[in-house]
Amino acid sequence: MFIKNINEYQNLKGKKVAGVMESNHTEALEQFNKDKQYDIKTKTYENRESAMLDLDNKRIDGYINSSSVLSAEKNKKGKDIKFIDKAINVEPTSFPFKKDNADKKKAIDKGIKALKDDGELKKSSEKYLGEDTTQK
Repeated sequence: MFIKNINEYQNLKGKKVAGVMESNHTEALEQFNKDKQYDIKTKTYENRESAMLDLDNKRIDGYINSSSVLSAEKNKKGKDIKFIDKAINVEPTSFPFKKDNADKKKAIDKGIKALKDDGELKKSSEKYLGEDTTQK
């Protein structure tokens, strides 16, 4: 989660935090808010670009998404934003395949394993996302 001028979840009380409509991260934020009773105002957007634009223009106080997406935003675009606290939820990355494409899935799994085993996946993650997103 990226939040300007906020350092921990308790600082979110009464703040407006954006997420992408129907995303796992937005749903996790809403459940977190319900559990903690922080009165976080959740605002949803059809896409992350709109949410980031509102964050840049200070129309919202924060934005929730996966760490890999947010790290890329921060590092590629030089956003003056930060992560706070531990992740509310962690979702693994997955690639959907048609049932009749089992051979392609197997080949991609093999390639990803090779990249992970030789450390190249971690290096690429750090280079392009600014952090190692290969670990939970």
